[in-house]
Amino acid sequence: MKHADIEGKCVCHCSGALSSRVFDGISARGAAGLSVHPLAAIAGRWDSYRYMDSVPFTVEGDTAAAADMKAFLRSLGNPAETIAADKKDAYHAGAVFLTNLVVALAHTGAELLLSCGLNREFVEDASRRLFFGNAENIYAHGAISALTGPVERGDTETVRKHLQSLKDPERRLYALLSKELLRIAKEKNPGRDYGEIEEELNRCGTRRFPYRKRSRKTKRSPC
Repeated sequence: MKHADIEGKCVCHCSGALSSRVFDGISARGAAGLSVHPLAAIAGRWDSYRYMDSVPFTVEGDTAAAADMKAFLRSLGNPAETIAADKKDAYHAGAVFLTNLVVALAHTGAELLLSCGLNREFVEDASRRLFFGNAENIYAHGAISALTGPVERGDTETVRKHLQSLKDPERRLYALLSKELLRIAKEKNPGRDYGEIEEELNRCGTRRFPYRKRSRKTKRSPC
């Protein structure tokens, strides 16, 4: 591109991880550089275009060009917002939490069900139903209102049994994520006492994640 005539043009990339700073010096060429990122999990090159008409976009880069691009995307029916270049790392990490890391959790959950002796067809069907049911609740009510389960109820005994039944790294992952669920549960139920379950999760030593073996003398906590 450095030998191309780009004067008066807008050059874009669609990376979520990179900012428009990769186009450093483009203004001296009389052009504008933009990052135009679709907030979507693009799983295949041949059919992902089918749902792009409703995908949200974030735009950052040259101020005037970003405003024009945002207006253009909105005119097509796509939600679009601008973002600062120095926020791209945190932004992309957020997208990874909502997509790639969900895949890891879904796989871990299915593997645990399979380890209980359930057949794969049953587990795959049940996993889909659990996943979509939960996703629909989050979509309809938001993450805080959609939260259910033993942490939200303050059911310390059930959480303790879960931790005792799991091996690392699943046990550490369960404890680490449950501490985040506890933060959400406190926001959902500000009057509920979560002291006992918080103490149980803290005993799991999630600050030492990934797992390090404890001495055999320590048996107070399943972690």
